[in-house]
Amino acid sequence: MGILELLRRFQIEPPIDVNTIIRHLGISISYDTLLHPDIVGQIQKIGSGYRISVQPNDHPNRQRFTAAHELGHFLFHSDLLGKGVDDDRMYRSTNIGQFFNSNVHPR
Repeated sequence: MGILELLRRFQIEPPIDVNTIIRHLGISISYDTLLHPDIVGQIQKIGSGYRISVQPNDHPNRQRFTAAHELGHFLFHSDLLGKGVDDDRMYRSTNIGQFFNSNVHPR
């Protein structure tokens, strides 16, 4: 499902509320998970669902972007996520977190 389809389906108008889209898809989101200082966000498989965690110390604008980025992992390649993905400050999967995932890369 594309982003425009999601927006129409959930009747979401600009400015886009990323958290609403995430929750409508049944994904939980946390802004208070203790993450390594160099990790901006992660998406992890929990049971049959997913949770997105966002760096609590980042500016709200960056947190919003991070949440959208993690949502993108779910929408565009959830088949590659395995147990999850940690993203560093350049939004690259990194081995400093819990979920280094070599399946997810810039390509």
